[in-house]
Amino acid sequence: MDNNIRSKKEMLINEKIVEEKIKERSSKLEITPINYYVLKAIHYWMSPNDAATYYFGSLVKLPNTTQGYSKYYIPLTAKLKRVDIFCDSEGNTSNEDVSYYVRKNGASDISLGTTNFGGTTFLRLVKDGLNELFLDTDYFEIKVVCPTWITNPTNWLHNVNLLFEIL
Repeated sequence: MDNNIRSKKEMLINEKIVEEKIKERSSKLEITPINYYVLKAIHYWMSPNDAATYYFGSLVKLPNTTQGYSKYYIPLTAKLKRVDIFCDSEGNTSNEDVSYYVRKNGASDISLGTTNFGGTTFLRLVKDGLNELFLDTDYFEIKVVCPTWITNPTNWLHNVNLLFEIL
């Protein structure tokens, strides 16, 4: 019985030591506020038409050729700093250029650049150095302007990550 009482007493002492160490360490922690957030725009698999313009944003559905059907509302006032675009296609695609934009409030375009598949099934476009202000009442859609293809992409899918700096 003495051993049982001693082991309980040792457990209480050990718990107290652990609690004190946790308090000591947590008082030394410096918590850095989160200054950024990422929004992701994607759409269902689709095969684009020649010389078409598509819009997609917050809803996972087929891109639309008319803007305003997939508005992505900004949750916090912030500046758009970077956009990463990934696109995958089932079949090899010819080398015609595709242009990408962030369409802000259905009225203005922020150019992200132009790229092509290079005869493969994958493309990536990164746009750094942006500094575009978005209020928490603003929205955007991703705008894709397609060329007249020699070999159209089939079943392509976009995954777009937009990095915002909170103000």
